[in-house]
Amino acid sequence: MGLKPDHWIRKMAREHGMIEPFIESQVREGVISYGVSSYGYDIRVADEFKIFTNVFSAVVDPKNFDPKSMVDFKGDVCVIPPNSFALARTVEYFRIPRGVLTLCVGKCLTGDTRVVDAESGAYLSIAEAASLRRTVGLRDWGMAQLPVAEFIPNGVKPVYELTTRSGLRIKATANHPFRQLHGWTPLADLRPGDRIAVAR
Repeated sequence: MGLKPDHWIRKMAREHGMIEPFIESQVREGVISYGVSSYGYDIRVADEFKIFTNVFSAVVDPKNFDPKSMVDFKGDVCVIPPNSFALARTVEYFRIPRGVLTLCVGKCLTGDTRVVDAESGAYLSIAEAASLRRTVGLRDWGMAQLPVAEFIPNGVKPVYELTTRSGLRIKATANHPFRQLHGWTPLADLRPGDRIAVAR
């Protein structure tokens, strides 16, 4: 069984209501992406969360959560305490056909990836930039100061190193998107010689 392409996702959403509400193309300007992406659909998280609190020293059973161990929270930004986690629901409702398996994965860079602190101009590794409020990112094909939405540790995952002709290198997961002239492309879909946008 292979991956379902974008046109299949669009067809199933339009003709069979597989995803509601459905966003036809990926939205990325100044926000975490959502909508149809290359061989997938980027979901949105609603503003309702259940945050785990270990005040009772409870053992977490993923099949039987103890309601006393969860704190309900509603808001646009959910700050997850250290050594904790949060449960959330999607904005979208999914009607997945039988015989189709779905996966929910995050896009990741490694902790040693350097980002720019837009306030000081300093380069910091993601691992040491947890308090960063603004960074430099891409908006409308130009560089702009953008707010940092959040840092989400995603555990240990396979990563790959991309090296540009000019010698720039970045390590990322296979599904991390890179900007090309026609749009965003996951690392796994890039081939030697493909052109990607880089900062100058």
